[in-house]
Amino acid sequence: PASPSAHPTAMAGPVSREELEALAVRWADPDVSAEALAESGGVEAVIKMLGINVAKGLSAEQVSAMRERYGSNKIPEKKRRSFFEHLVEAFEDETLLILVAAAALALVNAVFVSDDSGDMIEAMSILAAVVIVSGVASTLNYAQDGEFQALKQLELETVIVTRDGVQTRVLRDELVVGDCFEVRAGSKLPADALLLPSATAQGLTVDESSATGESRASHKGPGALLLLAGTRVQEGAGRAVAFGVGVSSTYGRQLAKSQGGEDDDGPTPLQERLDVLAKLIGWFGLVAAIATSTALAVIALAGDTSKLTDVSFWLGDMLQFAVVGVTIVVVAV
Repeated sequence: PASPSAHPTAMAGPVSREELEALAVRWADPDVSAEALAESGGVEAVIKMLGINVAKGLSAEQVSAMRERYGSNKIPEKKRRSFFEHLVEAFEDETLLILVAAAALALVNAVFVSDDSGDMIEAMSILAAVVIVSGVASTLNYAQDGEFQALKQLELETVIVTRDGVQTRVLRDELVVGDCFEVRAGSKLPADALLLPSATAQGLTVDESSATGESRASHKGPGALLLLAGTRVQEGAGRAVAFGVGVSSTYGRQLAKSQGGEDDDGPTPLQERLDVLAKLIGWFGLVAAIATSTALAVIALAGDTSKLTDVSFWLGDMLQFAVVGVTIVVVAV
């Protein structure tokens, strides 16, 4: 017999919250959405699974039942972290730690070894870079936390839904699974939803950068029916049926992570890509720095290994070689 996840229409009775959330995670994954939706039988099968009438929308009794079974569209309020907490977190970044180590080494060389004033300027420059990078990162993250308070105001915005055969406006946080709502240019999508087939020919494009990291607008139509909560409609219009609301939506899961879930402060896809690139550049610079410093030391010791027991060699030449490596790291980072 077919599994429930593959053929939800074969389920006996209403699909449970856990079953719907399991399906919704796949439907809301842009990489497998079309395939997962096809496995589930398409939009029509989802409509049957939820037991709704697209033309008439939900009845008052169905709205209450949907809210009780699948939850509301409210997002729990986030506790705002202090600037100091963000500052401490900034120093957990590997790239910044490399800069701190480079600054410390350059400072030791400038104060205790070198007589060149330029070395002190170099050390102070690296320290300034550490302060700027950590300060900017902390400020941006602190400001992002503040933006959540503004985003909470979105719950006061209204959405046009069809209920009991009549179009009506409801607050965003009153939307429930199974609601059929209007999608219009300039609006922010209130829930994870599937575009209804009748709306696919109206040139709908959505900015999904906040959810997927993709800078180009996503064109919706046959084979691309997925609409993600928190993304913004750029052009077109249509109707959609909600399948993921509140903390069960893509937007809700991202906010839940930043509020202390199991994957606390999980990065967005764009942040993940930038983090990987930054780490690659940083580690490449570190490897190049070590290789260069080692090569300089080998050249200095060639033919005269007695320098290995000379303290002045270690405090002078070797430290200078290390500073050269530091310069390479700083440039790379």
